[in-house]
Amino acid sequence: MHITYYLGQHRHNDTSYPVIGDTQLRHTADIPSPYNRIFKFGLFNVMQSKCLVDTFYENSNLVISAPTGSGKTVLLELSIIRALLNSGTDSKIIYMAPTKSLCSERANDWEKKFKPFGIECKEYTGDTQNSTVASIRKTAIIVTTPEKWDSMTRRWVDHRKLMSLIKLILIDEVHILNEKRGAVLETCVSRMKTVNNQIRYIAVSATVPNLNDISTWLNAKPIAFSEEYRPVRLDRFVYGYPHKEDNMFLFDRKLDWKLVYDQMIVYF
Repeated sequence: MHITYYLGQHRHNDTSYPVIGDTQLRHTADIPSPYNRIFKFGLFNVMQSKCLVDTFYENSNLVISAPTGSGKTVLLELSIIRALLNSGTDSKIIYMAPTKSLCSERANDWEKKFKPFGIECKEYTGDTQNSTVASIRKTAIIVTTPEKWDSMTRRWVDHRKLMSLIKLILIDEVHILNEKRGAVLETCVSRMKTVNNQIRYIAVSATVPNLNDISTWLNAKPIAFSEEYRPVRLDRFVYGYPHKEDNMFLFDRKLDWKLVYDQMIVYF
């Protein structure tokens, strides 16, 4: 089944689509059955509705920056459903996240959601000793870390068939490219782009300071959502900080040394 987009496709009743601001919310019933049952809610939120065409009806690479809690996981699920509908259940989908805990959470969630449709999802990290290459060949959705996938794809010549079946790579917390561990992720993606040039890439994060650079690297469309799409509003306060030093330069240095020398991350 090949999914393409045109205005009104799958819409059950245009008059039932509420509008928030300049965005018409979309129903989960717009997604073809049976996969629309994955979503346990009736309407996509504003951010998800804005991204529905890009994630589900089109096949371009995407880099999406949206606030925490805005529903980015649903965007990944939409792209998974598209891959399954277009390429069949024999295709492979790779989800990469920086931590094992995030991988476990995502694997457990997707195993429950996709298993009723005969779609297997397995975690492939350092903590999953039973996940062998043989078991991965039977798995549609592979959840892994960049380090684990790097160790496997170094021997990609031994797994040509598996590599050729990969249709979609999902990258969560893509902002780690700016960190020391980012080199491994960059190596993984660069290798996969060389091995199989038919792969679609969807990268998401709550904060992507170099969104355009990453988009250029992935040949992807950048999509950014501001803090107004955060489901819970954050109140910001600015407090004065008294000082005893006569030298303002020394005072500024005391304020900044944790940021500069310890490379701490401060969230405002």
